[in-house]
Amino acid sequence: MVLATQLTSAQVDSWLKRLAVEAPLDKEGRFVFLGPVHTTRTGWVVRARCAEGKEVALRLLRPELAAEEADRELFLAWAQACARVEHARLARLLEAGSLLTADNFELLFAESPWVGGATLKHMLQGRGQGLPAEQAFHVVGQVAAALA
Repeated sequence: MVLATQLTSAQVDSWLKRLAVEAPLDKEGRFVFLGPVHTTRTGWVVRARCAEGKEVALRLLRPELAAEEADRELFLAWAQACARVEHARLARLLEAGSLLTADNFELLFAESPWVGGATLKHMLQGRGQGLPAEQAFHVVGQVAAALA
């Protein structure tokens, strides 16, 4: 097993690029890979199907961010705090922990329900002047309601 402390982001990135759709993500068979969503500064988001047959979003944490035990504890504490937040405008956190991939990589993950549609970032890309004022107020109101 390649522990997160011995793994690099380049290895995980390469593994995700080689991973076939419908391939198991973990040795326990809890998640099936449905495709990449995007890469972030802190890791990767992939679409998957859980053992119950539901589509989920999995955030996989970069191994460098989980290199120390204190980092792992901080991630899990963040996940516990997120799991307590419930709002109609937020995708709730279903589970967080570590998984052992089919390639023997140990990765920390956070699981949320899959929510299709465009992100705010995608809505704003390609718009030189941003959103029209009325639409911007609507979006800001939704964000504020979710954070309240």
